[in-house]
Amino acid sequence: MPKILILDVDSENIKNFKTYLQMSFPKVKTIYTLTNPATDLLLALREIRPDLIISDIRFFGVGAKKVIHDVSKVYPSTKFILYGTYNDTEYIKSVTEYGVIDFMYRPVKPLDFKRCMEHALRFFAEINAQKQREEELVRDYQKNVLLFQEKFFASVLSGVIEDEAEIMNSFRYFGFQFRGGFTVFIIRIDKFKEIVQNLGDADKHILSYKINNLVNMRIKERAFDGHAFITTFNTVSCVLSNSRSFEEILTFCGETIEDILQTLNLKVTIGLGRTYYSATDIAVSYREADSALQYRFYMGRGVAIPIAFVEPLNTITYKQSHKKQERLIHAAVTGEYEYCVKLLREIFRTFSDSAGGKVQEKLLHRFVMETLFSIGGYDMEIDMDE
Repeated sequence: MPKILILDVDSENIKNFKTYLQMSFPKVKTIYTLTNPATDLLLALREIRPDLIISDIRFFGVGAKKVIHDVSKVYPSTKFILYGTYNDTEYIKSVTEYGVIDFMYRPVKPLDFKRCMEHALRFFAEINAQKQREEELVRDYQKNVLLFQEKFFASVLSGVIEDEAEIMNSFRYFGFQFRGGFTVFIIRIDKFKEIVQNLGDADKHILSYKINNLVNMRIKERAFDGHAFITTFNTVSCVLSNSRSFEEILTFCGETIEDILQTLNLKVTIGLGRTYYSATDIAVSYREADSALQYRFYMGRGVAIPIAFVEPLNTITYKQSHKKQERLIHAAVTGEYEYCVKLLREIFRTFSDSAGGKVQEKLLHRFVMETLFSIGGYDMEIDMDE
């Protein structure tokens, strides 16, 4: 029930209000009164902290509007029920934006007082219900914060978030410490399809969770700055900051492979991307790590494969914006040719800037062929639909 403060220079009116409250609203236990208009109201409110003020508009004097405004500004959760003469109606209506939820006319009739109080109690009940819903939502969010972390990391790896400050702020929000550059490695379970054939649904789904838990535990034990999270059923991805050297990270990857084998009896291969010094390039390192895993068919399984070893000369392909390439394909299919030209210039500029002004013909050919095949695929789908 709300805590009530009654303001009136007439002690008889206050007595009547208290009687009304006791008779009609017996659950309202906390009632304060004030009869001296010279009292510093803000100071009194700091001590009382009422939810509802019932007051004669004349109690505030000629500066009533300012007083009510100041109270509303300092104590926005405090609301008012005002009363005055019919001549005060417009004035009272003018302060409804400052927390006045209802008003009455003098002499106040019990029925009017009851109506206003019922309105106020419904108002506070809804406020309390809303507060409880929000608290429940926060508790539910806290229980599922790992899900939000994974959604955030997935967005960073895919390059959806392109703002450096937004990524770093989110890292801090989730409590992750990253210093220096960023390196991504991907852990993939070898022969996953064969393994899951002999497992139940629960055991199948928990494999990546076990790996993820083990890797994060080892990261913490080794005092690395980083975090691992589940990407798919058979894949765990990890972002490490550049507080350690490449050799240390590579050694850690090798130890992780052995640790997973010994602890979980699972064989895994790791793809390791290059280190970059912008958070927005985490997506580049991720694409490199994913591509490095493709070489496990040549390099063998159960090892760590750095992209720098298998593609030492290719430092620009993975910096290409996949989002821009997708836009280019869509623009070409829909006939937005001017936009195609704009996107091509931006993409070629990315290639050129990344390669010191010179673009390898082999890589350029690869990009062009991928794009043309994608556009051709769309055209075939359209023809089949027709």
